[in-house]
Amino acid sequence: MRLAKLTLAGFKSFADRTVIEFDAPVTGVVGPNGCGKSNIVDAIKWVLGGMSPKSLRGEAMMDMIFNGSATRKPSGMASVSLTFDNGDRALPLDQDEVTITRQLFRDGTSDYLINRRRARLRDIRELFLDTGIGTDAYSIIEQGKVAVLLQANAQQRREVFEEAAGVARFKARKKEAIRKLERAEQNLTVVRQRLEDTERRLRSVKIQATKARNYQEYASRLSDLQLGYSLAEFHKHHTELAALREMLEQAEIDRARAARELAESEQALNDLEVERQAVVAQQRQVEQERHQQQAAIDQAHQQRAFAERALSEIDEQNERDAKRLEELTARAEQLKQEHQQQLAEVERLASEQSEADGKVQQAQDEHRQRQHQLNARRSEIEDEKAGIHDLMRQTARMHNEISAIDQFEKSLVHTREKLDARSSHVAGELERLLTQRDQSRDRRDEALRLIDAETIKLEELKAESARLDGSLKELSDRLASAKEKRSGLDSRRAVLQEMQDNQEGLSDPVKALLAQQAAAADQGDASAFAFVRGLLIEMLDADVEDAPLVETALGDYQQAIVVDRLEQVCAPETRETLDALGGRVTFIALDQYAVPAQTGDSRVDLPCLLDRVRYPSRLAPILWTLLGRTYLVDDLATARRLREELPAGCR
Repeated sequence: MRLAKLTLAGFKSFADRTVIEFDAPVTGVVGPNGCGKSNIVDAIKWVLGGMSPKSLRGEAMMDMIFNGSATRKPSGMASVSLTFDNGDRALPLDQDEVTITRQLFRDGTSDYLINRRRARLRDIRELFLDTGIGTDAYSIIEQGKVAVLLQANAQQRREVFEEAAGVARFKARKKEAIRKLERAEQNLTVVRQRLEDTERRLRSVKIQATKARNYQEYASRLSDLQLGYSLAEFHKHHTELAALREMLEQAEIDRARAARELAESEQALNDLEVERQAVVAQQRQVEQERHQQQAAIDQAHQQRAFAERALSEIDEQNERDAKRLEELTARAEQLKQEHQQQLAEVERLASEQSEADGKVQQAQDEHRQRQHQLNARRSEIEDEKAGIHDLMRQTARMHNEISAIDQFEKSLVHTREKLDARSSHVAGELERLLTQRDQSRDRRDEALRLIDAETIKLEELKAESARLDGSLKELSDRLASAKEKRSGLDSRRAVLQEMQDNQEGLSDPVKALLAQQAAAADQGDASAFAFVRGLLIEMLDADVEDAPLVETALGDYQQAIVVDRLEQVCAPETRETLDALGGRVTFIALDQYAVPAQTGDSRVDLPCLLDRVRYPSRLAPILWTLLGRTYLVDDLATARRLREELPAGCR
């Protein structure tokens, strides 16, 4: 695999599409400072997934796009493509050429392409794993990279060696697998928690289902009772309805009679009201006529007074009109004279206006000629100004060149003086270096002797390191085995805990009874199952090796429920709850057992199973009855032999 071609378009200083082909004779790119060699390295790092603008010599990722110049517009996107010759199939693609492309647009979006197909940055990084090609791989040795590699610590050098050895791919896959396992473990924990929540809700739902069944029974019984009560109420109300109907008929007869009497009274009242309205209307008419006569008298007095005032005002107005007529007559004569004068003035102004129009026309013609001359002069002035500006620019450029030549001459003189001083200093320095060379040779010989001694010590340390590596590997194997064993134990403990929480092995009636007790305790109803002490097997404690023996000896009593007194179980309110369980439940009452005066048999010299069990003192009577005469032997033959010798009742 080798790099065949690099294509750049709009990336940094490469405004135009530029193709650099690395054919067989081409081994490198050389050129003066500022020609873009570093931009080629930045382009290769960028297309391989470089995400840090500072490592690409920029402030932001938008600096990768050509930003324009005085003569060119900015580019809309930056695109870089690397083409590899994949004839040896070093890259895991069944193609002779592999082209990796990265594109960045002005809006901030970017694309990665593998052979012109959209891909992810992760796909490109996985493609070049173990090939030595990458943004931080050893294939790109840029400025300062050699010094970084020489000053790198052991961990950094190890990463370079792993990349060259092809281990980085597997380490990346290992990290990804570990992350997936951690996510799977987290998901498993969440699933377990949800399963526990579901189981808790399931117990509550079972209790609610029992309550629902009880509710349905009570509702059915209530419906029957309500139906019987409704029938009784119907008969009673039917009888009352018949009596009320008779009373209603009598009331209707009385109401009709009262209505007739009321109608007669209302008719008489209406007649009286008509007579009263006629009298009131006659009275109103008389009053209205009196008011009309009074209003006519008042109006006549007002008209007389108004006429007198109007007559006096008319006399005064006649006097004023006579005076005004005399004034208007004199004013009319005066206006006639002024009119004659204005007509003469109008004729004179008309002749003057015609003369002024001729003069205005002549002035407009002269103005247009002067305007044309002014525009021509302005054009000449603008041309002269442009020539003056050109001369000024040329003069300034000549002055700058003269200043630069003077400065360069001064710089040459100063440089010559510095070179003379440097020559004398170099001569003295050469003598000093020759002396130091002789001293360095002596120190080198001494250093070689020390290196030989340290090499011997290093070989010894390597042997010791190899021995310690062997010990470390053995300890690592033991640690891995211990971790695997611990993981198995943790899994088994989790399964056992889950079985214990789910009460695996118990019958459904026993589970239902314990669930009802727990629900009553959660609801604060301590009296509902106060007589239940718990499950017998859960109240006992034994060593791991003795637990199977205890379970075998107890048999069906493992699922027995311990209660205080037998009559509590036989109570009617308890019997109804127990009948709803739908199965068999074994109860052991504490008041039905007693510890005998003699709890041992001197003729039996065998280990008693009861001695292997730890239990509360209140269970002593029950456990002595169940396990007090159960003994342990090594084999079946011994058991058969002792069975004939031991007293009755022994197991």
